[in-house]
Amino acid sequence: MSDRGNKGGQMRGKSRSRFSRAGQKCRFCHIERLLKKGNYAERVTKNDPIYLAAVLDYLVAEVLEPSGDIARANLWNRILPRHLQIAFDTEEELDKLIYELPMSLDDVLPNI
Repeated sequence: MSDRGNKGGQMRGKSRSRFSRAGQKCRFCHIERLLKKGNYAERVTKNDPIYLAAVLDYLVAEVLEPSGDIARANLWNRILPRHLQIAFDTEEELDKLIYELPMSLDDVLPNI
């Protein structure tokens, strides 16, 4: 018998999905589907949704860290929209990031 598929007696390891190889917290299959469906580019490679998911994870972490600190300082267990607004106002980089976005909480003054 020929031993075509076997390479020198080496056993293959268990196959891993792209999600487990990327080591990301959020699944990027939804991002991939939306990128392909939305006509954002002529081609969407396999790596594009992985990179975009990594950027989104980073941005979420950058937003939730200061707003979580503010919520804890006010003895709240949950992050409220008000905590997000205070975090955006106090952090200069976050303020530049959302400078052009309309906020519905602009007229609410923080009570700290």
